[in-house]
Amino acid sequence: MKKYNMILILIAAMMTSCITETIDKMSQFTVQIPIYYKTEYKDRIHPSSSVEFTNLNEYTEYRDNRDMVEKAEVYQFNYRIDSLVMPNKEIYDPNVHDLRFEYIRYKIIFAKPKYGDENSLNSSDFEYDLTQEPIVLGEFQDVNIRDYFRQSNNIKTVDDKVTNTISDILKKKPYFFIMTEYGNRIGNYPEKEVFPFVLARFDVVVRLGIKL
Repeated sequence: MKKYNMILILIAAMMTSCITETIDKMSQFTVQIPIYYKTEYKDRIHPSSSVEFTNLNEYTEYRDNRDMVEKAEVYQFNYRIDSLVMPNKEIYDPNVHDLRFEYIRYKIIFAKPKYGDENSLNSSDFEYDLTQEPIVLGEFQDVNIRDYFRQSNNIKTVDDKVTNTISDILKKKPYFFIMTEYGNRIGNYPEKEVFPFVLARFDVVVRLGIKL
């Protein structure tokens, strides 16, 4: 009889654990926010860098769940070139031109309100938060522009350790800058070159963990 009672107790405990786990899972869900950047440059000097600002308060997915955000991760990013004019004024043709860079690197630079208004949606009201070190999200190495020309299948997933570090900050400060850094051109070329026109795009996916 005692054995029978013990079995019933174990079964009840297992059922309780399963029910609790199921409820916990049902009370959590993930929201992904794709952020699209379109960058157009004239007389672009390489190597170089550029910076784009993002405020998650501009996105409904964030605003609707702001008080329930447990995690706020920069999950992945990609890069593409839509149009480019070479230094010799020729329009870039992937079948003709050899254009490669040592790397294209992405960093996140955290922001802070200039005037204390955390709810402002005006990008000019924010500046670099110099109390936080910029964090490297990742990079594409030995970049042959032919492989990135008008296609968005070059996707990098951010390392878990990096996303966890970013999340701790983004939960409190949901605004940031993304810096794109271009390395030197590969080959026997001048140290600095001017590209008359560049139209590039990159996407960043922010993933929110929501706890109901």
